[in-house]
Amino acid sequence: MSEIALSGLNPDSPLGVRAALGLLRVCDRIFPASCRLSWQRIHAVLHTRHSCDEGQLVDALDQDHRQHGTPPWLAWEKDIRVAAETFSELVAASDRSTQEVLAALAHEYHKDKNGNLRPTAWRMYGVKERTGWLAAIGDIVKAMTADKWREAVFGPWRYEDNGSPLGWDPSVVQRHAEQARTSSATGPVATAGAVWLAALSLPLFPVFVGQRRLATTGIVGDAFYWPIWTHPATLSTVRFLLQLDYRKLSPEQRQALGIRQVWRSRIVDVGERRALEAGELVA
Repeated sequence: MSEIALSGLNPDSPLGVRAALGLLRVCDRIFPASCRLSWQRIHAVLHTRHSCDEGQLVDALDQDHRQHGTPPWLAWEKDIRVAAETFSELVAASDRSTQEVLAALAHEYHKDKNGNLRPTAWRMYGVKERTGWLAAIGDIVKAMTADKWREAVFGPWRYEDNGSPLGWDPSVVQRHAEQARTSSATGPVATAGAVWLAALSLPLFPVFVGQRRLATTGIVGDAFYWPIWTHPATLSTVRFLLQLDYRKLSPEQRQALGIRQVWRSRIVDVGERRALEAGELVA
């Protein structure tokens, strides 16, 4: 079994963690039923039964991206805030893989007073209304190259890409705040590969109808919680771990599950949008 240190994907970063989860999903498609993910002290580790090194992984990711191109769910509408009937029609006409993504974007029974969908909590800050959330993700997809994959997975992140980090990267939120204080000009702020990998993790965070509002897996109240585990876990195991409410688990229960740490990133208001704060260790 090959073990590849994913040095660009850190356990304390909400974007890095979601990018690692997105990477596991892609690798599970490239190398079916042969990939697992674990965490060392400062980065993620990909385990695969195939012989694979860093260069081969980057080549496989880039080839898979070229083969699949822009996925159907990004070519549908500019934003997820559309009529519920339109969404229902798309779900009915889509294949299983697309339906898996759509289940993470919205729920046809949860809509606003105008009959439009209420979106996943991952639809956050950083995208102008005229651009649209899905369109902004699509712009990131178009920027992908082999170098973007390498930067995202193995680092360092250079933040040299145009496009929106979608409110998922706390360091960009901090940079915007500093620029606002100093009146300095904004420039490229995204790491395209990390943002796209994080978008590919969306199916691991399906939405569901809560008591008062649409709920998103992994987000409790106004915070994103994520576990860090040491034993290599399959995609199905990771999916299970992400569904747990770690506020309610005892240390003994976490230990039995192989959970070494639990992190939290608060979702805060930034102007008219929302964004993730830096991760903090909570257990």
